[in-house]
Formats: sequence, C-alpha cells, structure tokens
Amino acid sequence: MARLPMQIREVADTPYTGRRPAIPKGLPAETKVWWEQVTRMPHCILWTPVDWQTVLTAVRIHAAFIRNGTGTGAEELRIVSAQLGTTPDTRAKLRIVYVDPATAKPKVPPVYFKSPSLRDTPHLLPDGSPWTPENAMRWQKERRHRLINADLGPYPKIERSD
Repeated sequence: MARLPMQIREVADTPYTGRRPAIPKGLPAETKVWWEQVTRMPHCILWTPVDWQTVLTAVRIHAAFIRNGTGTGAEELRIVSAQLGTTPDTRAKLRIVYVDPATAKPKVPPVYFKSPSLRDTPHLLPDGSPWTPENAMRWQKERRHRLINADLGPYPKIERSD
C-alpha cells in the first residue's frame, strides 16, 4: 500500500476565538486553566465536532487525574494530548506549522520527525543491486560459489610436538 504524503497545514499564530463547547461544571481549577489553554490554541480552527468531543473527553480525564493524583489516567491523557497537538513536538508530527499572520511565513521552519526506518530506505545487496527475493538468492549462490572456490593458498604446515 502506497503512503500518501501529508500536507503541511499552516495556521495563523493567533489564539482561537471561535465557537467551542461549554466546559463541564465542577472541574478543578487546574483543569479549567488547561481547558482555556488547549481550546485557545491557533490550530483549533482545524478541529471538527469529533475533535471537540475528544477535547471534552480529555477534560474529564484531566479532572480525574488532578483529583486522584498521579497515575490515574496519566497515560490516556498523554495520548489524547498528543492527538490534539498540545506541544510543538506533537504539532510537528501532525504537520501543523504556526505562521506569522502578517507575513504568512512560518515563524519556525517546519521540523520533520520522520526517522529513517527499514520500511522507508531502499534495501540494497552488498553488490549494489536492489533487494528482491530473486536477487537475494542469486547473491547468496554467487557468494557460496566464491567461498567454495576461493584460492586460500597453501595450507600452513602444522607441526606436532608429541
């Protein structure tokens, strides 16, 4: 299956002031601060109703995390926060770049966190040919033939001392 290239989404670096759902009642103060910060991120303009529902779920997870202390919901909160692009690292992975609204140029050059993996690099055999099952079999056969027929020269004479 071919991988489709993801486009970089440029977003004006201005706080989001559009519509957002009402915050649930009875949340801790830390969660209310988190809600304000997350729902004012510039890329909230890209969010769909499903994304906003995810934020509401994350608010409940955050509130439980604050109320119950460390451990409860921490992993789920980390995953949801990454999906929402709350840090520069996760925004880079989502290919979201904040641009200066006056010049429409990225404030920071986009960073690609695509590490090379075996899936992305071309596989080459030692002789430089591309890896295919047929080429691999051919190369192994040639290597075996070279090793068997290699001229190793005269064997050194080993003297025994009995």
